[in-house]
Amino acid sequence: GVIDSVTKNGQPIQVGDVAPSSLVGGLEGISLYTGSEDAASMWSKYTFQEGRLKGLGAGLGVIYTGPAQTSIPIGGSDLAANRFGTPPTEERFRTDLGFNYRWNYKEMPISLRLNVYNLMDDTKGQSIVRYNYDDGSTALRRTDVYYAPRSYRLSMGITF
Repeated sequence: GVIDSVTKNGQPIQVGDVAPSSLVGGLEGISLYTGSEDAASMWSKYTFQEGRLKGLGAGLGVIYTGPAQTSIPIGGSDLAANRFGTPPTEERFRTDLGFNYRWNYKEMPISLRLNVYNLMDDTKGQSIVRYNYDDGSTALRRTDVYYAPRSYRLSMGITF
């Protein structure tokens, strides 16, 4: 659309009528990053080197993702304050599992791998925060995060 008028305190204004001090603050010193600041992963793998299970391997991994902000602490017509933002996401641990088997066929190495992602099928995270107003009323803000469900990947590799 086209803006046909801009007002301040109900009165029409022209470009230049709004001073920078009208904004009450700015973005200086405020992070606009909304991803998690903390993440880590750890994997463990065991491969049988001899016996009836020679060539079979199993791995287990845990991936940690820390809380992430979901709103920026600025907002509305007062750029300096968003006092009722949505809560950050909760921290999350995801577990993955993998199996692989290696063998030789006519001197060609062959590998077969099955990976299971999100083993626990954790598909939703929710955070809720309650704000209390001066008049005794409350406001709830909620953050819902949806994750990919458990999934499988089967792959095969042949080296010539």
